Amino acid sequence: MFEKMLYRLTFGLCLAGLPAVSASAEALIRIAVVNFEEVSMSYDAFQEKLKKNDAEKDRVVQNVTKANEDIRRMEKELASENDPVRVQRMQAILAQQKVELQTSYYQSMNVLDKERETLISDARKSIYNAIRDIAIQKGFSLVFSENEILYASEDYVDMTSAVIEKLNKPKKP
Repeated sequence: MFEKMLYRLTFGLCLAGLPAVSASAEALIRIAVVNFEEVSMSYDAFQEKLKKNDAEKDRVVQNVTKANEDIRRMEKELASENDPVRVQRMQAILAQQKVELQTSYYQSMNVLDKERETLISDARKSIYNAIRDIAIQKGFSLVFSENEILYASEDYVDMTSAVIEKLNKPKKP
């Protein structure tokens, strides 16, 4: 979006017979970049929530694995059972437990995946808000993602560390 706006601005200036970057345009347009990936990876509160989500997923996998092992153990024990009625009844119970376990697993993982998506969405909003706040505070007209820039002279300002600092700053109660 910003790239299109910059292109339109440059193209419009060229059509008007003005050089794409004049001394007055340089004074008016301040450009900064942010390494969005670095900010995301350094955003402490976000990373902590992701770790908790990952730990919960691991816990679900461990519980399901243990329950599956228990079911397999019971199936092996059932092989030595002599009462066919009891065997049939236990097989039906174990089959039902497998279905319930699988259903529970998929439901838990879906909930955790949705929580993760919400965490990512909320973090993006916080990052964009921090970028906007810093850009306004420091007078930047345009802020680009460092990952999207194909060329830049050394005259730009990298505000990645300022965004990380703002996001990790303890909130006032």
